[in-house]
Amino acid sequence: MRKQRTIFLIISILAFLGSLVSAYLVNLHFSPSEHAFCNVNDYFNCDLVNKSSYAVFLGIPVAIMGLLAYLTLFVFSVMAYRGRAVAWIVTYMSIFSLGGLIFS
Repeated sequence: MRKQRTIFLIISILAFLGSLVSAYLVNLHFSPSEHAFCNVNDYFNCDLVNKSSYAVFLGIPVAIMGLLAYLTLFVFSVMAYRGRAVAWIVTYMSIFSLGGLIFS
């Protein structure tokens, strides 16, 4: 049981960090004047991708989808960490993660 709680804690931390990065990308997507920290030159430029047509899927910015996905995983993993109905949460987390993997 302790090992399982440790895994859910790690997932919670990673999902929280992922949601922070996604929130940063949402901010960059909608702010025309801000520039990403990873703009090195014309060939390695994160803004080109984040503000291109590839950054939007079905009219929704991919960064918002990522933010919602990470927040959902965070909530599920915290619930599992606290021991609430772990079986169905693990099932949904697995399906949700597989969907995100296929999407990316």
